[in-house]
Amino acid sequence: MNQLEKPVAEFQNADAVLQQLNAQGILLPKRDELETYLDRHAELASLLDDMCKQARAAFGRTAELSLEVYNDPEIVDRYLTLYVRQDSYPSDIIDRIDAVCAGFHRSLESASGYFLVTTDFRRPRGADAL
Repeated sequence: MNQLEKPVAEFQNADAVLQQLNAQGILLPKRDELETYLDRHAELASLLDDMCKQARAAFGRTAELSLEVYNDPEIVDRYLTLYVRQDSYPSDIIDRIDAVCAGFHRSLESASGYFLVTTDFRRPRGADAL
């Protein structure tokens, strides 16, 4: 049983989840939007720490990982997006992202909400993202 196939841990609160992510070096711009989303999707929130750890392990400490709530401008659709940003992008970046995501597809099937890992091919923004 891999780490994300274990029973879902009980959801403490959004602030605790975000503190764990911040300790991993995940950027959390618009933290209030993140808290609201996580409060509405507790099962997803309880998986988030492990999923972000997998992404951090796959992309290393030099990659910027930024967790944001994406708001579709054309329809009412909101979901969590973990952006992977690097100084330079290898040609296999999308394959690497897909490989990371494959590790938690099954766990996400039963969770409400949606979680996307992607890149926008931007350079890391660092403190400017906050």
